[in-house]
Amino acid sequence: MLLYFLPASLVLSVLMRGLAKDSATTKTDLGIWFVIALATVLWPVTLPSILCKKAFQRISQAGDTDWVSI
Repeated sequence: MLLYFLPASLVLSVLMRGLAKDSATTKTDLGIWFVIALATVLWPVTLPSILCKKAFQRISQAGDTDWVSI
C-alpha cells in the first residue's frame, strides 16, 4: 500500500504546487480538482510524464539543447 501512496502523494504535491502558482485558474473550478484527483490516482502514467517534462525544462534552462529535438 505504501508503494502506491508514496508516489501518488508526490504527484499530488507537484500538481498542488502548480495550482498554487497559477494565478489564472480559479481554485473553485470543479474541473481542475477532478483533473488533479484523476492524475493522482493514475500516477503510474502521470509521474513519468511529469518527470520527463521537468528534466527537459532543466535542460532547456541550462542552454544545452543541441541534442534535443522536440
